[in-house]
Amino acid sequence: MAARQIGTVRAHIERQRPPVRHATFELTGETASYGVPAFQAEFYGMPSEGPHQEHASTFDHVLGALSACLTGTLGKALAVRGIDPEDDRLTATAEGDIEIDDDGIMIMHHVRVHYRLLAPEDKRAAAERAHRHHVGACGVARSLQAALDISTELEIVPTPHAVAVPTA
Repeated sequence: MAARQIGTVRAHIERQRPPVRHATFELTGETASYGVPAFQAEFYGMPSEGPHQEHASTFDHVLGALSACLTGTLGKALAVRGIDPEDDRLTATAEGDIEIDDDGIMIMHHVRVHYRLLAPEDKRAAAERAHRHHVGACGVARSLQAALDISTELEIVPTPHAVAVPTA
């Protein structure tokens, strides 16, 4: 089945000097600020201190958006299987490896997401099934997979009793 467009997302970007950028998202009016922290400033030959150090990088936001979408997708898959992912029962930690490619361009090459799930032992097989299939069901992951190597792992911490999944 061919993809069909259902909407468009838009952002307005303002650039300030040194290179601090602000994005305002049209649908919500929310803003995000981007800087050039740590090793990235060094790579670009920028000062080690300044306003660009006060904000996360665009790579940080890509990593955050990807891992948030993956976590949401896994959470939904777990809930469908009767496993409560809410509150602190499903958490994630994500890392993205930044490299310099053959053209001398800084790129994010590999993303690793580690999930920690508190769940009863009798739900382990269902949780593992959900985990095996969630990356392919995540729209942001599918959008970025051509450029990023995405890997995930699921740590299941057994809990003594099942927690009822909230119903809407």
